[in-house]
Amino acid sequence: MAIDHCVFFKRRAEASDAEIEQVMDLLASITKRLDGASEFRASPNISPEGFDVGYKDGFIVGFADANVRDIYLVDEEHQRAGAKLVSLCENGTEGLLVFDLEV
Repeated sequence: MAIDHCVFFKRRAEASDAEIEQVMDLLASITKRLDGASEFRASPNISPEGFDVGYKDGFIVGFADANVRDIYLVDEEHQRAGAKLVSLCENGTEGLLVFDLEV
């Protein structure tokens, strides 16, 4: 079963758009080279509902199955990009929400 790997984050006030864009570009490049990964999409939250509870940015990566997702999770570039993203989040990993949907 395919998976949408959804990541939402609360950026630190000091985190610049350029720093966020750099991490998103790195994550997108991993998606392009990893067989079975597709559709990297990143954006600030644009919902007018007001239920974001501080998660103002996010991205989604499509994976063909859980095996591809698991390869992505241990990928060295993903580990580096993830560490950089955590450094840009409010309170480190507490500023992250990761949710995988079977689609």
